Amino acid sequence: MKLDHRLKADNALIYTTEELLQNQVKILVHALMDEGKDGPTHGWVMSEILAEIDEKFGEKMADFARRYIVIDVCGMEERQKLSKTKSKRRKRPTYFKFR
Repeated sequence: MKLDHRLKADNALIYTTEELLQNQVKILVHALMDEGKDGPTHGWVMSEILAEIDEKFGEKMADFARRYIVIDVCGMEERQKLSKTKSKRRKRPTYFKFR
């Protein structure tokens, strides 16, 4: 089989090693989620997914997977770390139970 395609800047994609690992992690995350949904509990557990990714790819990719699941898959925003300075949040009101 002869390929007559020459690589040019407009038709070639160049990935770094980290980008390739991140894509592999994303694929594994979705595979493990699907496996969990098809299982007897009909759901997945993030800590189990992260443990498997940590075992296969290391702690850095497990942290990437956690952020990917929380932000991209579940659509949640990560809470920002609070600074050590006193926040300007209002006090929560105190509620009393009436009898």
